[in-house]
Amino acid sequence: MTPFLANMRKVSDAERLQLQCDAENAAKGEMYSLDCKICNNKGKVAYIEDGAIHHRECECMKERYYNARIKTSGLEGLAKRYKFKYYKAEEDFQRDMIKIAYEYALSDTEDWLFFGGQCGCGKSHLCVAAAMKLLKRGKVVRYFV
Repeated sequence: MTPFLANMRKVSDAERLQLQCDAENAAKGEMYSLDCKICNNKGKVAYIEDGAIHHRECECMKERYYNARIKTSGLEGLAKRYKFKYYKAEEDFQRDMIKIAYEYALSDTEDWLFFGGQCGCGKSHLCVAAAMKLLKRGKVVRYFV
């Protein structure tokens, strides 16, 4: 027997399973738009439970789904400019509008949000801000002008 083989020890089933799990988690994936250090852009993470390898969705998938929903919602160009924190409510009706839009964004209603009124009062701003908050909560949104 060679000295190399003499120094080799038998790998247990648990160690072999852990090595396989580690190799799966170290492999690079092909997902783009976000660089995830947890799953290496595969969208899933391997783990061991009850003596077998299982897979769970990676935490990054929430953000990936969110980004995809923004693209299909029609809001991609407006998302950064129209946020609740940037809205200037100078009049009483504008303070009412932001309250309504914010409460709507946090609710689980199936109703639509609609603002009508004069140009420049913040209708689009608040509708986009509410839609973005809904998207972050995992809701499907369609924005119409």
